[in-house]
Amino acid sequence: MIAWLAANGATIIISVILIILTGLAIRSIYRNRGTCSCGCNCSGCGGHCHGCVSHGAAYKAKKKKS
Repeated sequence: MIAWLAANGATIIISVILIILTGLAIRSIYRNRGTCSCGCNCSGCGGHCHGCVSHGAAYKAKKKKS
């Protein structure tokens, strides 16, 4: 058993790290559900609420100036 763990140690460590990162990503998605990219809590707007539209327009205007 110890020989198997020693032979597969790197694979086990990488797998544990990937599982933790996947869990953190899922947790972040779960916590951010119902929020919008504009920062307000406008769930289900699909980016069409006033805050999202004005935020997108400001970004596009800034990008055109550059």
